[in-house]
Amino acid sequence: MCKDASLKIRIEQALEQPLRKRLPRLEALRYIPIYQKEASHNEALLQFSMLDFNLLQSLHKKELSQISNGPCTFMCLNRWWKNLDLENRLPYVRGRLVEGYFWILAVYFEHQYLDARIFLMKTCNLAIILDDTYDNYGTYEELEMFTQAVQRWSTNCIDTLPEYMKFIYQELLDVYKEAEEVLEPKGKAYHIYHTIEMVKECTRNLLT
Repeated sequence: MCKDASLKIRIEQALEQPLRKRLPRLEALRYIPIYQKEASHNEALLQFSMLDFNLLQSLHKKELSQISNGPCTFMCLNRWWKNLDLENRLPYVRGRLVEGYFWILAVYFEHQYLDARIFLMKTCNLAIILDDTYDNYGTYEELEMFTQAVQRWSTNCIDTLPEYMKFIYQELLDVYKEAEEVLEPKGKAYHIYHTIEMVKECTRNLLT
């Protein structure tokens, strides 16, 4: 029988879900009270951990508020979303802005990854637009044309697409161009090539 209550809890949790499959911020929230009860805990480390968690949580709440209904302060993401005007342009698309933010926090939760969160928020919602277009709206012939246009990745392809698809295609090009401009001063513009290749593969798979 395990005499150490905190060790018992950690063993049970590890058996339920391995550490590598847990979300870091949720794991920190779960681990802090366990560490607090350990006789050997470092009080300064504990206080810094709690402060770090609370400050970052406060930042996430602020960003989420700005995304969902706040002013255009979260790198104008809220304005970008409203300008898409999906209710009128693409009424068949699900609105999952808040859900997308939580997905992204699972990967890029630290303060310094603001740019990554912005880019992933946009690409996540573009992925939803593509998914709903392929699954629920476009005809096979339209989707085939759109897939071919994405493989070429050029503004020259826009005129070959149906009207509603022109908007989607242009938004794809614009978001990745914007990301490239953000990354270029950091010497990381080459990353965009790989993400564009993933979009191309995604549309091929959606068509299949």
